[in-house]
Amino acid sequence: MINLWIILCLFNGYTSSFALRLEAPEKSASDKEFINTLARKLFVEAHKNPMNISQYEVSADCRRDYLHYLQSLMSFDMWALQMYDASGHFSTGILRGNVNSFGDFEECINIRNEKLKISGKHCYIETQPHIEESAQYLNHLKKLIQSYEIIKSRLEDPAHIFTHFSSIVYGLCVPSSCTHDDVKTFSKTFLSQLTNNTGINFELQVTKEMCHVAENSLELKALNNGSKITICLFMVICLMALFSTHVSAQSKDKKRWLEAFSLSRNYKSLVSTYRTSDDVKVIHGIKFVNAIMIFLCHKTVDSLIPSVNRTKVAEKSSEASSIVVRVCALYTDVFLMLSGVLVAYSITSRLMKKQRISLIHEYIARYMRIIPNIIAVMLATAYILPMLAHHTAHRSVVVDKPAELCRNFGWRNLLMIQNWFKFEEMCNLHTHHIGTDFELFLISPMLLMLMWRSPRKGSLLILSLATISTILRYYVTYTKSLNYFVPFSAELSKLIATANHLYTLPTHRFTVYGIGLLLGFILIKYNDIKLKTHHVLIGNTISALAMILIVKTSVKMTGLEVIYDRNMHGLFAAFAPILACIPVAWIILASQNGHTNAVIRFLQWDGFVVTTKLCYAFYLIQIPIFQLLIANRRDIRFYSGSSLINLNEIVVICLFSIATTLLIEMPVMNIKKLVFNESTISNGSVKTLNENNNKTLNGTINKEEKVE
Repeated sequence: MINLWIILCLFNGYTSSFALRLEAPEKSASDKEFINTLARKLFVEAHKNPMNISQYEVSADCRRDYLHYLQSLMSFDMWALQMYDASGHFSTGILRGNVNSFGDFEECINIRNEKLKISGKHCYIETQPHIEESAQYLNHLKKLIQSYEIIKSRLEDPAHIFTHFSSIVYGLCVPSSCTHDDVKTFSKTFLSQLTNNTGINFELQVTKEMCHVAENSLELKALNNGSKITICLFMVICLMALFSTHVSAQSKDKKRWLEAFSLSRNYKSLVSTYRTSDDVKVIHGIKFVNAIMIFLCHKTVDSLIPSVNRTKVAEKSSEASSIVVRVCALYTDVFLMLSGVLVAYSITSRLMKKQRISLIHEYIARYMRIIPNIIAVMLATAYILPMLAHHTAHRSVVVDKPAELCRNFGWRNLLMIQNWFKFEEMCNLHTHHIGTDFELFLISPMLLMLMWRSPRKGSLLILSLATISTILRYYVTYTKSLNYFVPFSAELSKLIATANHLYTLPTHRFTVYGIGLLLGFILIKYNDIKLKTHHVLIGNTISALAMILIVKTSVKMTGLEVIYDRNMHGLFAAFAPILACIPVAWIILASQNGHTNAVIRFLQWDGFVVTTKLCYAFYLIQIPIFQLLIANRRDIRFYSGSSLINLNEIVVICLFSIATTLLIEMPVMNIKKLVFNESTISNGSVKTLNENNNKTLNGTINKEEKVE
């Protein structure tokens, strides 16, 4: 059948979304004659005839306006053509996964007919098909259409974590007098009649939030009080930084408190590659590589968004190479281990120098280090992203719901307890890792002081806690059939359960943190021990075997037809974090003992000192940027492996990371150092205030402050 868009172009009726608002010319006698024939062929005899909502049990106003629409469509009235054109139409490539059809949102809500007082309303209809098991061929077709369900989802699953991959979303343009209940009633009845006695049935949902008219579209774009306050706050921060920079450059009388906000000084500190004499050089490179891997893991969510070739994407994602992103949990395990290393390294160094360790100061300093960026990202998610997001099929999932959660539950993030609540009720989901790290930090000074006084008792306690944590991971994974490794066609409900019962809890993540504490303590306490050639050979062998074991186990759990084995997944959850940390711990230990090779030389590159300072902001900011870009996606695209690398996206994330670091993170860090230096002078903990202030403004960063 001739494409409707081509026909409209032939009639000079459609050029752009702006041209549609212009009045169409009157129909001539020839027009009317041709249109009668053309309309019959297009809308009666053709397969793409418009759905007749008026014949179903809908409200009287909806039935009346829809009948007007059908009559006007047969007359080729412009507003009716727009309403037909703005509804989704199934295209080619359905067996390749191109089954979603969103329609044209902007075209629909801009429809106006003043004479009939009819305007357009755009609704998203979300359906999930089910086929009787005995219909094997139909189930095979369903697999192709649903792209093997990379992530199996149900309509009742929380949608702000992942979009519902198993669902089919269809956009429908109807008169604004039709309510979402009308659309739901019509759709449900229509699908029921269509699939009667076919072995197919559909679940379906249409909520009020899934339907939009121009008026509520403008309301959501309007600034609310929260948005105004947030914008003003960010503007004040920018103005303060500019003022501080200007005064700092013009005034000879240096004011340390004011200089803490200076962009020029903070920029010099940011790009400085200065290292202290006892710096663990290789950690900066490890953090950079790990941050990139986590970025790629987060970016793969793009592959779950509807695409033209989604079935092909699913087939590729079942290959062995996909384990790189299926083991995402292990990258956060490595970060937790690095956090433990740096904390132990710093505290043990001070204990060796006989410096007093104040728990209150440690906790306050840590909190001040991480909370500014948490607040900034939380405010942006709650009040800025909804202003910038368009009305698409994904907006309510990736923007509106996270914004609502941050407005309602952001206080949990401020208290660093968000990881103890349900994943589906968490503001900024990715901050669960920050909460876990902070809670593990709370007990680390006491463990380290015990280990300093009695290395044997302290080490045994840490090893005992690590063992208990390992047993807990196996037990909860086995008993609840969880997925620490993400298999192909994993159930979304199981992934959420994994987060709630395993992934976000410090009790189940202590093992790797404990490894970090032991390693950091060893690096200081036993730094005089030198590795011999056979030690290096043994360390390299064990590290290689650990990596091989992870890869072989992961490959065994990957593929289209792999059956879930809860014992194997339990063992993976228990021991894979340990195996992943062994090579990293060995690289740190070997490099600190003077051993070097190509990998260590790469990881010790001075430029990674700069990336370390940006790492925390980069981690926090990337998810809101992804959410906004996904929400604003209006089309269904062709997806390929290169889609993971979007230079524009990367540049935007890096720029916001730099801005957040310079405007928020570094000023607060400078103030924190000034406060603690002033408050500890009377205790004799530091030599002079000026000496420490100079270190602060020249970019010297304590080891524990590098932890992300």
